[in-house]
Amino acid sequence: MIRYFHGQEYIATGLQPYRRRDGKLTNLVVWQSACPECGEAFTFTAPALKVKFEPNRHEEGISAGEGTRGADTIIAVLLSRMAERGFDGNRTTVQPAINAVLIRMREKGYANN
Repeated sequence: MIRYFHGQEYIATGLQPYRRRDGKLTNLVVWQSACPECGEAFTFTAPALKVKFEPNRHEEGISAGEGTRGADTIIAVLLSRMAERGFDGNRTTVQPAINAVLIRMREKGYANN
């Protein structure tokens, strides 16, 4: 299963048994993604039956509402220019490309880390 949150892709890689506080057994889904800041792969777990999907973006704790340095501004401008030119797009469609560009820029020293 694949889910998207704020334009970032999360892939379910398995289930992990978990005993709740009330003693009942349940499963946690193991999710994998890559940090939009540094590109490092990370995993985390979430309840299998949880309806609301709001993961942290990185195990270091970039919360979902914070966005990434530079990406939010670039995406807003890009979507605005696309709309002016009659192109349909949203954050989900452009986020992976923006993340890749920012990672390359940071690797070359053109953007702040």
